[in-house]
Amino acid sequence: QIEDTVELLESILMMQPRVAGGAGSTREEIVDNLAKDLLDQVPVPLDLAAIMKSKQDDPSALHVVLFQETERYNIMLGGVRRQLAELRKAVKGIVVMTAELDEIFVCLFDGRIPAAWLKGYPSLKTLAPWAAELIERIKQLSEWSAGTY
Repeated sequence: QIEDTVELLESILMMQPRVAGGAGSTREEIVDNLAKDLLDQVPVPLDLAAIMKSKQDDPSALHVVLFQETERYNIMLGGVRRQLAELRKAVKGIVVMTAELDEIFVCLFDGRIPAAWLKGYPSLKTLAPWAAELIERIKQLSEWSAGTY
């Protein structure tokens, strides 16, 4: 039932007119600014090798969780940052706008999380709260890797 509701809401969103409101900003300018802001906020991947080296003397089983979570988030962070950089280039006409980048463009304009990003960090939230929580999770992982539990 939830899947049907989500599909219905996505269909309604897709039928909305794709015009930017406000002070003359185009959709491309809005999405480019949003992508730039996200690139500025989303952290770079953590140094897994350094984390593993710093924890090698401690036999705690929780390190396995730390390493797995760090690796999982690193893959997602790298992908998100790469896609945002590519999207900004595509919006400016430097590279071709692929179907994947077009989906990300539409999602960012609608304030939704692109499906590719949800694989690494699933959530039912909209884009802004999702990004804020992602930043907090990475901060938590950084603190965990630097200290103890």
